[in-house]
Amino acid sequence: MILADSKVCFPRVLESLCPKQSSKADLPPSGPQPSPELLLRWIQLGIYSPRFAINCFKTSPGNSSVGDVIEPWMYPEITPLVRDTIKRRYEILPYIYSLGLESHLTASPPQRWVGWGYETDPEVWTKPLKSGEEQYWFGDTILVGGVYEPGVSVGKVYLPRKANTQFDYGYVNMNAPYTYFASGQWVEVPSEWKTSIPLLAKIGGAIPVGKSVHTRVPGDETAASLAVEELDDYRGVEIFPPRGSSHNNAFSTTWFEDDGISVDATISRYTINYSSTEDRVIVGFSRDEHKGFVPAWKNLDIILHNGDERRVVSDSGKTVEYKGTDKRGRNVYTVKT
Repeated sequence: MILADSKVCFPRVLESLCPKQSSKADLPPSGPQPSPELLLRWIQLGIYSPRFAINCFKTSPGNSSVGDVIEPWMYPEITPLVRDTIKRRYEILPYIYSLGLESHLTASPPQRWVGWGYETDPEVWTKPLKSGEEQYWFGDTILVGGVYEPGVSVGKVYLPRKANTQFDYGYVNMNAPYTYFASGQWVEVPSEWKTSIPLLAKIGGAIPVGKSVHTRVPGDETAASLAVEELDDYRGVEIFPPRGSSHNNAFSTTWFEDDGISVDATISRYTINYSSTEDRVIVGFSRDEHKGFVPAWKNLDIILHNGDERRVVSDSGKTVEYKGTDKRGRNVYTVKT
């Protein structure tokens, strides 16, 4: 099973960033610092793991007995790209945190073999996919692929297929050109190194998101938290409905939250349901906070995928307001809860 640390999950990436070369017997394998391209690839992959750390042993070019460090800002020419990638990590922390709570409650791993839930698809049992080295599920919604060598701008990813195709609507590329794909095939995904690794969203999935900066939970009075100005008081959900009608099928996702600081914290549950027609997306939202935890955020933003121009409406008559487009050009609606 795929482990939590991105360095362990993807040995091919580790080898590309930490290539082995001759060294003294008493020193671990080491090599040159990663190029700007491979450093960014490492970060693009690492943010989609429960544990994200930029660390790897390197020897100093001038002294093989001295360790050298890898830092996010070591290449000024890509620092803005590194910053944007890490901001995405902050943004999806509600999704990542929920996967941790889900793992605590059900023992399901946040990072999952590509055949997890798709065991009837014979392709997932082939050697390349069983090895788990080149693609994986991060939660139920995000299928993560990789690019492992310099100069490669296309990633090859397999899209697992459900046995009951009635409830299998395929996938959509989370990055430009935002292509929709049918399940059960290998696809080539444009993955220019300054843009992204391959990332596919399962149609019908959902990703709860927060602010793209470091935030604190109200009530956390530790010195480190009090130095953080931003409150964790925003929540949105990225959804991925079919391009047309869902034919009365509704998709449902539940995520979990707690206060993040209590030893014996209470867990609240939030559920979004949605279906689609040719001209609208019908959304339902419920919150279960009966155990006591109430977050700082109140309303919920519904974030449609790039190019989806349909109107969002409530399935229960709640007020839904069009908020405009976000920095990625996606249409955003606010559900008043």
